Amino acid sequence: PFLAEGQSYAPAAATPATKATVVFGPRTTALLEWDAASGRWLRSTNGRPHTIQNGGQLAFTTVIVQTTPYKSAGYKDSAQNPVDEAVVVGKGSAVILAQGKQLKVSWSKSSPTAMTVYTDESGAPVQFPQGRVLLMLPPTGGSVTVS
Repeated sequence: PFLAEGQSYAPAAATPATKATVVFGPRTTALLEWDAASGRWLRSTNGRPHTIQNGGQLAFTTVIVQTTPYKSAGYKDSAQNPVDEAVVVGKGSAVILAQGKQLKVSWSKSSPTAMTVYTDESGAPVQFPQGRVLLMLPPTGGSVTVS
């Protein structure tokens, strides 16, 4: 689903975007901010830059925010909290963030081994720039705000 190297991301229905807030639940909110200088989306979690071991902030060429239902995984974590898992077979809505733009799309995945397909409002498959991709799976009850 990637564009050719150097090909510009310019879907007709894409609109400008510089910030996205993704609420996963009462304890986790992710913020993505477009950094035009680096051509990347920078991630923060709960108000703090989300960093890696060397101290750099997580940064992505493309971010896919795919809203999904969740179900019980059938076990508990080490703190005895129930563990849920995303249901990624099916269909739903998503937002693709790339090159300072947002594109509202639909997603579908027919089986556990099938590749997820992202389509625009006309039903055509969507391609996005080559580079690091972050796939976020907020629950259906969460919220996604892009500005």
